[in-house]
Amino acid sequence: MGRKLADGLSYPPRAMRAEQAAAYLSISTRFFYELVDAEKMPPPVKLGTASLWDRRELDAAFDNLKDEPGSESSLLRRLRELEQAHVAKGRSPKD
Repeated sequence: MGRKLADGLSYPPRAMRAEQAAAYLSISTRFFYELVDAEKMPPPVKLGTASLWDRRELDAAFDNLKDEPGSESSLLRRLRELEQAHVAKGRSPKD
């Protein structure tokens, strides 16, 4: 993934094998497959015998994980929303 391409730019490929997709998400390949099995990550695109994951679909699936109930980011976002509503009513966030 960190290699320079012929055009001199360094960016992730559009299609990735499972190992690359897992590395792109900074998780183990085993955990990546668990997320795919749980339908939290997209299924692969089959090209002949190759199983490839679309980078854009991985990005969208990761964004969806952040919004799942119980995820830290969704809890923090909800806390901020409640705090903003509290302030909008003219109260201190600590009231």
